[in-house]
Amino acid sequence: MNRRQTLLVLAGFAAGVAAAVVIPPALDLVSRVIFQQRKEIQRLTSPDGTVDAVVDDLSCGAPCGFTYALSIVRRGAPAAKDSLRQVFLADDVVNLQVRWREPHLLDVAYDRALILNFSNVAYPLAKPGNVESWHYEVEVHLSPSAPRFSYLPDTSALTSQ
Repeated sequence: MNRRQTLLVLAGFAAGVAAAVVIPPALDLVSRVIFQQRKEIQRLTSPDGTVDAVVDDLSCGAPCGFTYALSIVRRGAPAAKDSLRQVFLADDVVNLQVRWREPHLLDVAYDRALILNFSNVAYPLAKPGNVESWHYEVEVHLSPSAPRFSYLPDTSALTSQ
């Protein structure tokens, strides 16, 4: 192989790697922008009146299941769109119920959910550089309706190993 052919092969390889890295996230972003619609479906103010638990429906039409995002924000503030600020993100959710048990304790109940992201503690008033703002904490509990809940249809194979 001569030098020109070698350069063409290397350039083709580099373009393939670049396409593999750039195209999937770009397609994901385009599909979210075009198809996904975020709609607030529930807002519950904490018993002390300081923060709101906000549930958003992240529908993208017929090909998608029921996807919900839960964030805890300052009372009246919009729901967090940044996944790092969401305490619960789940797909294929059935019978989602969110309720405050106490001023700093939020319960997330469901019959079925494929949990994509979960954080059991939130700091909804936190601001970088302000130590005092981090003192308001909310703990989040997951409460599946069945005591031995499993998202998998058959877990007997997992327990026999």
